[in-house]
Amino acid sequence: MCEIPVVYEVKTVKARKQHKCCECRGIIEIGESYNIHSGLWAGEWGNYKVCPECDEIRREVDKNCYYEEGTPFEGLLETVSESEIDIIKRFIEVCDRRKAKVPDWIREKVLTPV
Repeated sequence: MCEIPVVYEVKTVKARKQHKCCECRGIIEIGESYNIHSGLWAGEWGNYKVCPECDEIRREVDKNCYYEEGTPFEGLLETVSESEIDIIKRFIEVCDRRKAKVPDWIREKVLTPV
């Protein structure tokens, strides 16, 4: 369950230095556009840098959810792990492309689908 922020903003910016995506933990390169999701959740301000591919995957996995049922920031891996094999494969491809470590148990889900 995703907590609804009291204040929320998303903006797209270009990286002036390397960053890490809070979802795939991959590298956002200098000059690349990415999204910063900022808001006030439970009285605490938060800023989440997300690569465009992870934002796209989040939109896809949350497309049939009510807002409060959506994936919380830093929780995409868990949501993806419960998704269709095609989405898991896309997430792995994003991680590989961005030089992020993919947990072995996620790769195993693709190799041995249930």
